[in-house]
This record gives sequence, C-alpha cells and structure tokens, in this order.
Amino acid sequence: MLEPCAEDEGSFLTLQGAKQGGQNESCAGAGHVHQQQASRIGGVSRRMCGIWLLLAVVVLLQVWERAAGASESLVKSAPDIGHAEQDVTQVTTPATQEDGIDPEPTVRYVPPLVQHSPQTAKPHYDLLVIIPASGGRDRTRIQTVRQTWVREIDKRTNLCNRCKSNRTIRYFFILGDEASAEEKVNRHVHNEGMPEANLMESIQNQTSNQSRNQTMAASDIIALSRCSSAYIRLAEKVRKAIRFVTTHYSFLLLLKTDTDSWIFLDTLLAFAEANDLFNRRSVHAGDVRRGARPVQPKSGGKNPDEVFTRMTGQPTYPTFAAGCGYLLTRNLCNYIALLAAEDSDLPGLAELPQEDVAVGFWLQALEHEIVRAPMSPMADGCLKGSGNRTKLVLDHYVPISEMHRRARNLREHGNPCGKGE
Repeated sequence: MLEPCAEDEGSFLTLQGAKQGGQNESCAGAGHVHQQQASRIGGVSRRMCGIWLLLAVVVLLQVWERAAGASESLVKSAPDIGHAEQDVTQVTTPATQEDGIDPEPTVRYVPPLVQHSPQTAKPHYDLLVIIPASGGRDRTRIQTVRQTWVREIDKRTNLCNRCKSNRTIRYFFILGDEASAEEKVNRHVHNEGMPEANLMESIQNQTSNQSRNQTMAASDIIALSRCSSAYIRLAEKVRKAIRFVTTHYSFLLLLKTDTDSWIFLDTLLAFAEANDLFNRRSVHAGDVRRGARPVQPKSGGKNPDEVFTRMTGQPTYPTFAAGCGYLLTRNLCNYIALLAAEDSDLPGLAELPQEDVAVGFWLQALEHEIVRAPMSPMADGCLKGSGNRTKLVLDHYVPISEMHRRARNLREHGNPCGKGE
C-alpha cells in the first residue's frame, strides 16, 4: 500500500500562522486548515492515479511482448509446406477483454489436402501404372513388357511422344517377397522412408558395380515387403501396392493392369482426356461387370470363388471392373491406402480371392462413378488380317509373340497393328 506524501513547506507555514492568530481567529484558522488538508488529499489522489496508470501501461507492454513472442513461435514451429497442391491458410483470431482472457492472438493453421516440404517432395506423374507380377513365374513376361509397349514412354521426360500429349507416365512392376536383393534395395524395402532423390546414393553404398547395373536396369520394380505373389493373395498385393504408390508418389490417375495386357497409350490418354479423368474425383473406370456370379469350385471353371457368398451372403458380385485393366482416380486410391494401413485403430479391408471383385467390393459403399472404358479381356486390339486397330485402350491375354509383333509394327509403321489405320 502506498504511503501518504509528506507535507510541503507552504503547508507548514500556514499551520504556524494559524497558531499565532489567537483564540478569536481559531475558527477561521481551522477552516483554512481543513481547506489545505483537502487540497493535500486531492494532490495525493492525483499522484496515486498517475502511479496506477504507469503500472497499467507497464503491464500492457508486457502482455503485448508475450503475445508477439507466442505468435512468432507458432509461425516458426509451423511445418514447411513448400510445394503443395493447395495453399496453407493462416487464420488469426484476436482475443478481446470481453472474452475474459488476455488479449493474445491465437493462430490456427488450416492444412492443405496434400502437402510436401521441398526436401521430401513426391515425384509427380499424371498417370501411374502398376503391374502386379511374380518374380518367379513372370520374368519372361516382365522382359516382354519392357521391350514392347512401355518403350513408348520416354525415360527422360516420361512422355509418350507419339501420343501428342503432355501427360507424364510412370509404370512399375509390383513384386513381393520373392524379389531379388538388388530389386529390394532399389525399391525402398529396406528404407521405405527414403525419397527417390536419394535412391542412387543408397544403391552405390550397398551394391557392387555389377549388381548396381542390374539394379538400375530394374528401376521399374517395386518390391513389397511381407507380401506374397501367390494368385490367391493378389487382392492383398494390390491393396499394399496402392498404399505404397500413394505414400511415395503424387499422381492424378492410376491404372492397374497385367503383364499379358497391351496398353494402347495414345488411345488411353485420349480416352482419359475426353472423360476428364485427370481432373474428376471418385471415378472407377474399366471393363465394367454387373450381376456376375462367383464361379463355384465344383463347376471346373476358371478362378473359382467359394469365399464371397459365404462372407457376404450375396449370390452376385458387386459392380466391378475386370482385372485386366482398370482406372482409379487419386482420391479412391487414398481411401484404399488409408484402410490398407496396418493400424489396430482402423478397420481392415476384407480380402477376396478375386482382386478385381475385391476392389469393387471395397468401393461399394462409397459415392463414386463407374465409367465403362473400351477394354477387352481378350486380344481384340488389332483386327485380324487387316492391319487396322480397334478403338480399345487395352486388351488382354496377348501372347508374347503378338506383343513383339505389335512392337515391331510400332517401330516400322507407328501403328502396333500394322500398316492400316
């Protein structure tokens, strides 16, 4: 508590005069003393108000400095967004005295849908193609694909020059535990968090010159760890592959296809552009099947399935696109990747014997569009004996000899089917 101020010299002289004035002036002297005391009290009050005002200013300055420091610390601790598909929005909400709290600003960051720091930016391709394969039984098929339709993709620019498109393309063969040691080093199995920019440094540190050359030649391999390449486990492999590419790559559209499929890249890109698949969301496109029934094991048919009806109680499959080739937009891949995570806090995806049916089953409850694409489960892409093409973007069960014939026609005539149009 502040002490009262001492009397000044004027007050002291006034009091002495009052004492010498005698008894007759006592009343007047007393009145004058009371007036001087009131004046003194008013002076004290003004001094106290000044002191309290000074203290209030000091407190406000301290609050302001603390608020400024808090804002600066939040900005410094915010993630370095770098290249992002959407800008980060900073929303500042100033607090007021009416709120009953200190007037310190609070900063809230609204994150973008996808964000990458410059040091860990994901490589981007407009179209990403995944080709599940077995490192054991499919080696010849893998080499055939490398020597045929994928040669249309320029390794330096990732463009299909003949396609007259500026869409970038990247393809990967998806192997499992059977992958060789070099293939595993090449595709993040030992260092799954390693960005692709650091891949060659890792290879140089871990392999000899000879094995390094083999690894570079196999740079189109993704070798998944703890993953079987058995056909009955194909749904699991596709699920893990989608999670892997979604984690490590940025893309707009994904194509899943087989080693015995031929991709007419120019027709495929034209179809995707015509249907705006690079910009649309929630689209599943392919050779659409509706009302198909599971093949019973006792029927002797191909690809029997005794699991689906027992699991779901449904006699027919959900709508799906045949596994020879189907397209998924990025956000559908994100959904599958999320539920493909081995997280005990998340429900898992049911595994089915037929991988294409499984994908349709996983997406059944989602709001999405199913688009019919000109794809064939048979080798119908070239009209026999005419050298003319059909309008297919993909055909299937293409023999190795036919794939090499089409590649030769591409080199000689610019048309995989021959001299015709």
